[in-house]
Amino acid sequence: MKTRRGFTLIELLVVIAIISLLMALLLPAIQKVREAANRMQCASNIRQFGIGLHMYHQDYGHFPYGYQTKVSPDYPATPSFLYRWSPFAELTPYLEQTNVYKALNLNIPLYMNTAMVVTPPNVDPVSKQVPLFHCPSDEQIQVYTNFGTTNYAACIGSGKNGSPRNPGDGVFYTNSKVRIADIHDGTAYTAFMSETTLGRGGPAPTSLTGLNPQEYYAFIRSPTPMSEAFYATATTWSTDRGAKWADGEAYYCLYDHGRPPNFAGYDCISVGFSWKAARSRHPNLVNVLFGDGSVRPVANNVNLDVWQALGSRNGGEAISDGDY
Repeated sequence: MKTRRGFTLIELLVVIAIISLLMALLLPAIQKVREAANRMQCASNIRQFGIGLHMYHQDYGHFPYGYQTKVSPDYPATPSFLYRWSPFAELTPYLEQTNVYKALNLNIPLYMNTAMVVTPPNVDPVSKQVPLFHCPSDEQIQVYTNFGTTNYAACIGSGKNGSPRNPGDGVFYTNSKVRIADIHDGTAYTAFMSETTLGRGGPAPTSLTGLNPQEYYAFIRSPTPMSEAFYATATTWSTDRGAKWADGEAYYCLYDHGRPPNFAGYDCISVGFSWKAARSRHPNLVNVLFGDGSVRPVANNVNLDVWQALGSRNGGEAISDGDY
């Protein structure tokens, strides 16, 4: 009589338990490797912006505008603040985005009117999702169907003195034309760009309970400088962080150093002022592009005075590599 070989129920349960244990040990390691690769890809993206910025400077004698106001002869009735092209739009020919650049018409405003209707020649190109503008650690969603998104933002400045956006004390602000010679703090210690997380789109929430500060920001329609008391009065919350790579407004393509990286509270933007932190999906840090073209990680717990000093171009602060 032949006997059948097989696992007993106890043996099978032991094997399943061992496999489950191995998976529990292996998955975090896989996730760490994946995140390390994502962070390297993100740093590579930002490094390309650095190369593009210096190529732009070589051609024009200054870095791109953070947010340009201008009246176009083709759209004389369009208010100057709707010209509005972002640094990323201006950099497209220097970022191997030739097809996007050729399709864009940067000589006319981004918007036709205050209803934010995009000028006809630019409707298609500004809707493109450009892989270079995305960090692989964030979800590649399209917040608005007619605009491509961005995980990167240009630095307005230190975020001190109520954090004015016009003019900022950094490299990119309204009608900025900053030259290398204007960066008295040294390019190696002046932040040019960093990361921003994407909002999730949809209607504004009526309550912040349980919401992730990485995805929402407050908007206050007032020309008052930022302060803790002013910040506490916010009642309008927006879901469109990073929603438009073509638009130079602070909601989308600018940030400042008023709050530390990945600030635990909510960002707040008002008319002419903002506290909009650098934010990323990387654990405990953001990648930062400095003016010398280097990309360095900066931890969430960086000393705030040092972080704000890195945001300004001519604050006169003495900083060394070991300070952050």
